[in-house]
This record gives sequence, C-alpha cells and structure tokens, in this order.
Amino acid sequence: MQVENFINPRLLEDSASHTEVEDVIHNFSDEEITQLKEYLADLHIDLDRISNVKDVVKEILELNSEEHITAIEMAIQDVKSPKMGYGTKHLKSEIKKVSIKINKGFEEKPGKVYFLSDYENFKVHKYDSYGHYMSSRPMKADEKQKSIVFP
Repeated sequence: MQVENFINPRLLEDSASHTEVEDVIHNFSDEEITQLKEYLADLHIDLDRISNVKDVVKEILELNSEEHITAIEMAIQDVKSPKMGYGTKHLKSEIKKVSIKINKGFEEKPGKVYFLSDYENFKVHKYDSYGHYMSSRPMKADEKQKSIVFP
C-alpha cells in the first residue's frame, strides 16, 4: 500500500482500523492569519477604551453630580463590546493568546485521528479528520494480522 497524502474523509471513516481523539496541529492559512490580526487589533482598541474610561472616572470625580451621571453613561457606552469579557485582565490574556497563535502560525486542538493498517508493509498510517496524512509507525504485535487456519 502506497501512503497517500490525502484520503477522502468519508473513505477514512469506513476503512480506518480505529480512531482516537488527540491533539492535532492546525496550520493557519493566510486568510486565517489576517483574521487573527484583525481580531488582535480589535482587542487592542477595546483595551484602549477601558483605559480611557479610567481617565474619565478620574475626571468625573472633579465634576458636579448632574454631570457625573452623563459622563458615566457615556463612558459605559464607549466600552460595551462582546469581546471585552470581564475587563482588562481578560483582554490582556486574550491578546497574549492571539499573539502567540499569529507568531507560531498554527494551533494545537483536539481532533479525531484515523489509523489505517497497511498489512503489506506492517505499518499504521495516521490521518487527520480532513483526510490529510500525518505520520506512520510500525505495527505493534497485537495489530498484526493473525494467520488464518482452514480446517
């Protein structure tokens, strides 16, 4: 059996000797890297908005009470964002994670892995859930086909 770089995932599902869930490396495409960079820029903008709110709060303390309410409402509206989570700690953590992903160019995430047995060469070939070849290894003793005895 020749090792194929790609096998249709439907065919893998039917012909795999067994499957496992393990960490699989996902290499980002250029489009995904661009999306991550845009997301990172949005996170930095949100972080700046929160920092600006801190400055506004300092200014509010110097204003009279009627102006307090208006200034606070404006500050709160300025920082509302679905990405913001629970404040600067969350944003800084997310910025760090996204920056690491961009610098590495890949991420590891759990995925289904298919094992195909090659009895001619006594090898087991591993494929990811998209049908891409990952690696090969020698068969273990318990994976080798037992001889069939006919009566």
